[in-house]
Amino acid sequence: MPRSAVARSQLAVVLDDAGIDEDRFARAAARAIEELRAPEARIDDPASQLSGGDVERLRVGGLDLAPRRRREPDPVGDAAARYAAILADSEDVGAVAQRLGVTRARVRQRASERTLLAIREGDEWRFPRAQFADGAPVRGLPAVSLALPADLHPVAVWSFLNDPSPDLTVDDRPSSPLDWLRSGGSPEAVAAMAREL
Repeated sequence: MPRSAVARSQLAVVLDDAGIDEDRFARAAARAIEELRAPEARIDDPASQLSGGDVERLRVGGLDLAPRRRREPDPVGDAAARYAAILADSEDVGAVAQRLGVTRARVRQRASERTLLAIREGDEWRFPRAQFADGAPVRGLPAVSLALPADLHPVAVWSFLNDPSPDLTVDDRPSSPLDWLRSGGSPEAVAAMAREL
């Protein structure tokens, strides 16, 4: 079987196991790639964005400012895939209203207030499912959401919430902020970290 067919088959299995519709994922991925690959968003030669003095100082400090090589991982493609996965594993206003037992207007209000993590997709709000447990937002997450910079990209938000931190330990192991909150950890500890982003 060709390598691309194997990859598509593996993707189909992963999406099916997660309960994510393949067509929704494909549409979200296409939009994310289109957005992230916009000419103004792509900089293949980072040195072109800096002054000569800044380039030299960064190079002396050990930073590689060479243009990206084709065989290197594509950070734009990786970010687009992560963004598409977040969108594909999200719910609309109606589903969240039903989950929380509130009106659609209240859900939209909480998205605007930033007490629910929400992503604007076209003219609608999308709410990543991972923020909910037992029919409500994870305990303490609204306070953390308010502490996050308002302009932080959803991929950065979910990386922050899901990547283990040595500052948060559960059972003597580094824990992600979401796992920390789920275990009963203090929201203020996570909110303090969020304010530093």
